[in-house]
Amino acid sequence: MNSLFISETRKGNEIFPTIELNAETGICSISGNSYMQNPRDFFSPVLNWFKEYTAFKKGDLLLIYNLQNLNTGTSRVLYEILEILKIYKKNGSEIKIKWNHFDRPEMLVDDIIDLTSEFGIDIEVIGK
Repeated sequence: MNSLFISETRKGNEIFPTIELNAETGICSISGNSYMQNPRDFFSPVLNWFKEYTAFKKGDLLLIYNLQNLNTGTSRVLYEILEILKIYKKNGSEIKIKWNHFDRPEMLVDDIIDLTSEFGIDIEVIGK
């Protein structure tokens, strides 16, 4: 299984995050801003990577969210990633999430904790 790296780019008024998913270490990060019209298209390889990783790998996985701003479509994709990780954890692997919230109203700490507690995944919320 290969690692996945997508470099942050900007096209017109659409902004894309940087994605780093390391298949060897299990350390994954999604960083920057995420404002694009079709987040499902952009995140499709990311979702596929998580599905493949969780199907064939076992062990610890650390997901670091360093998202400063994101749109609703991106939030839906992040939710889908958590759904995939919930099954991975249920099958015996350890999941940890570090979520940097940058003191933005869009990223309220209580909302982050509520979202991840629904999935039974340990989370460390870090204010920037």
